[in-house]
Amino acid sequence: YNSGGNLVLTLKDTPGNVLSGEKITVKLNNKYYSRLIDAGGQVKLAVPVMTPKTYTAEISFSGDGIYKKSNALVKVNVIKATPKLTASSKTFNIKTKTKYYSVTLKDNNNKVMKNVKVTLKVNGVTYSTVTDSYGVAKFSLKKLTKKGTYNAYVSYAGNGNYNRVTKTVKIAVKVT
Repeated sequence: YNSGGNLVLTLKDTPGNVLSGEKITVKLNNKYYSRLIDAGGQVKLAVPVMTPKTYTAEISFSGDGIYKKSNALVKVNVIKATPKLTASSKTFNIKTKTKYYSVTLKDNNNKVMKNVKVTLKVNGVTYSTVTDSYGVAKFSLKKLTKKGTYNAYVSYAGNGNYNRVTKTVKIAVKVT
């Protein structure tokens, strides 16, 4: 998903020789694309952004004075993308009343993911917030009041287009 992959097609004659300069038509996701085969016998068709699932591409060669027409069906699998969750370990002074912890969530093209729910679980308490316009989720750790070093689990649950992603970091509260 969202990666700009290519559907690569090769046109060959019966003995297996590649053909060039011929026109093919591809129907993918109810859209038609006409392309000329290059000198290497191939066409690279940029796959548009489509929701993750399996599609069928219908490929047609109309034929010419030498070659008969030909058709093929090909499965095109669009899979979920994995976003990038940036989270680092952090140390707080125990005297700090409100401890803020931030993480950043970006998609597979390194663009920020806005208005997305992210959770943080630390010392048995789960905090939830939504990313801002910069892809930053800022947590207010009001219940983290005791000295110690804790494993913290940051997670984005994923959705129809993106995979779940989690990170484990250390959050420490110390007397300084």
